[in-house]
Amino acid sequence: MHSSDSRIKNPSLEDATCALCGITSKDVAIEQDGFQVRRCPTCGLLYVSPRPSAVSIHSRYGHDDAHISADAHIASEAATRASARHLLAHVGRLLSKERGSTLLELGSGAGYLLDEARKLGYDVHGIEMNPAQASFMRTTLGIPCEEEPISEGSFGSKRFDVIIHVDVLSHLLDPVADFQMICSKLNDQGLLVFETGNFADVAFRHYKTIETFQLPDHLTFFGEKTLRELLRRTGFKLVDIRRFSLLPELIVTNLARRLVRSVRSLRQARAVPVQEATGLLRARASDRGPSRVIRRLLARTFVWLRYGAGRFAPKSDRPQTLLVFARPAPSRTYDAPDSGS
Repeated sequence: MHSSDSRIKNPSLEDATCALCGITSKDVAIEQDGFQVRRCPTCGLLYVSPRPSAVSIHSRYGHDDAHISADAHIASEAATRASARHLLAHVGRLLSKERGSTLLELGSGAGYLLDEARKLGYDVHGIEMNPAQASFMRTTLGIPCEEEPISEGSFGSKRFDVIIHVDVLSHLLDPVADFQMICSKLNDQGLLVFETGNFADVAFRHYKTIETFQLPDHLTFFGEKTLRELLRRTGFKLVDIRRFSLLPELIVTNLARRLVRSVRSLRQARAVPVQEATGLLRARASDRGPSRVIRRLLARTFVWLRYGAGRFAPKSDRPQTLLVFARPAPSRTYDAPDSGS
């Protein structure tokens, strides 16, 4: 489907430019679900254009219309907690203290990372645009959560020792403005930690290993060069980038999906009722006993594939997940952020 056809079917779509260079590109790198991902000829950033408007995006999350539903996020407890413990171990090694440190997570989902951080002594807060997940976080986990984008007034103009986001960068409409705001919300010795993919660096031949790019939930795809430029431009000093190949996880996940599809096809051929699938690492909230043990084993396998095998698997021009650590630069040289961003 061409972009003009997309606009006819969805008039809320709007043209976009490179978030770093501000220029328009005609180079279409990816086409999926009627959307086009363009590559900036200057910096190599990948971005969706045309894309949904800000109002449409907020409505999408507010009505739980994203690719991964609130129920799926809430049910993915074992995998999310396992990944969170791995990430928080990295954070702890870079902080002079954990207990009492204030920590904010952006796009905090069901709040499991924050719950794991609270066990370590952090004073935790979350921002989550999906009302069902935000409500779960507040009522079930007892974690303070706001449902508006980060701004100067978030949590009463509070500043934080640590700000974390996991697989959120690609969802941001204006990454430069948002990272400027994040920088302004950190204490002077604060730490920004985020995990994101490197898809702008991935060779085209490896795209076939990625089943879906989840368009238009994902709006921008960075690589190492563009991440460094984003941090430099928004007042940060890069501390470290830790790289983990996604190929082991993608290979196993794709094999598992094929197996599940084969089983479902066999059951359908035998007229056996097929229950709705929840995914390799997602389980129903009602699961008990043996299935809970299986979920935990799968979660540990997931963490090992991504951060264990992924640490040593070949990485050059292949899909990776990057753990990025940065601190506010001493001068914090950036344009003052718009408090309404």
